[in-house]
Amino acid sequence: MTIQNKNDQMMLALLRSAVWGEQRYPFRMEKTADWAEIYNELRMQTVDALPAEMMGRVSVDKDIYSLFFQSAALNVSVWYTLMQEQQQLYELFQEHDIPFVILKGAAAAIYYPDPVYRTMGDIDLIVEPSDYERALQCMQNHGYEADRLRDRHAELRKNGIEFELHRYFSTFNQKEYLDLLDGMIFDAIARAKRAEIEGFVFPMLPTLENGLVLLEHINVHIEMGLGLRQIMDWMMYVDRELNDEYYEKAFQPVIRRLDLEKLAVTVTRMCQLYLGLSEEITWCQEAEEDLCHILMEVTLKSGNFGHKKTEDDYAVSYLHYRKNPIQALLLLQRRGCYTWKALEKYPILKCFAWLYQICRLIKKGFSRKQPLRSLVRNTKESRRQEDFMDRLGVARRNKGIVTPCDKK
Repeated sequence: MTIQNKNDQMMLALLRSAVWGEQRYPFRMEKTADWAEIYNELRMQTVDALPAEMMGRVSVDKDIYSLFFQSAALNVSVWYTLMQEQQQLYELFQEHDIPFVILKGAAAAIYYPDPVYRTMGDIDLIVEPSDYERALQCMQNHGYEADRLRDRHAELRKNGIEFELHRYFSTFNQKEYLDLLDGMIFDAIARAKRAEIEGFVFPMLPTLENGLVLLEHINVHIEMGLGLRQIMDWMMYVDRELNDEYYEKAFQPVIRRLDLEKLAVTVTRMCQLYLGLSEEITWCQEAEEDLCHILMEVTLKSGNFGHKKTEDDYAVSYLHYRKNPIQALLLLQRRGCYTWKALEKYPILKCFAWLYQICRLIKKGFSRKQPLRSLVRNTKESRRQEDFMDRLGVARRNKGIVTPCDKK
């Protein structure tokens, strides 16, 4: 293990014991560790509820245990609320004969020993292309308010829960990969499995396609921000479904065609090195271990969907796009919409968010004591990250993300 930060080491040890059990991974509570910082890191990674029960047994500090207990209680409350809303959507689509499947979310939580402790954010679902407009209209007719209609998905909201109705799912730089994976997902909707957790019923993709969705989710988020929750979703799936025999017969041939084999091998080996995944899984043993270490460093630094990223980290991200000005502009626009507080009062200014973000970066750059040295440092870091992502073979927005409408 190359993680030097003692709090990160303790956090990973805590997760190993919480997920696999204290008999397999005995946990020793170190009083000298900064437990408030460890809790905050778990929260930024959206995995803070997973060790809550164990902390009740090992914690010697009532205040620290109280933090974990409150997080777990809130997580369980949100989990049941979200699952209830998902159940109602399931019944609505059943009534209107609209086949669909849940992506990630409950379809990932099902692999956890205690699914209610897997943090839920929104509800992702996908229908066959021929059913998309009908599904969208059905939802809008029954109280689901559309926040945003994107090419890839529609964002709708009901009772405080966000739903993403996908037109397509995959995100690749090559259209043939997108067509292959989305084609498999669409074909598998008719073969959806009826799953159940805590009395809630939902349709999920068959084993192969569900695993591909979890892997593709990692693929698309490494560039802008990957967290431990996405990693652990994949790990729990591998533990339950992806033994050596199934991997070689069913999974490997597909990910080779999608050019995702190196990513799958690296992430899985990283889970063995840091998160306690069983060494009985041998198909990942040829992974380049330096890549595994870098990937864990990137994950810990980023947080869930990039929540831990600093302005320096975003400056590094902008430098990735120096050869693709259109994608750079889109990134500046997205970031500007997030940082420009005036948009809350004057939303009409939204189209100028990219310009605001450029001015903000220039101002911050020249406010530094050594702006040129910071630029050199960020440029070096950008090149290091680009080399890492090239070696891993992940999707890159600065290389141009394709859509189903793009020509081959």
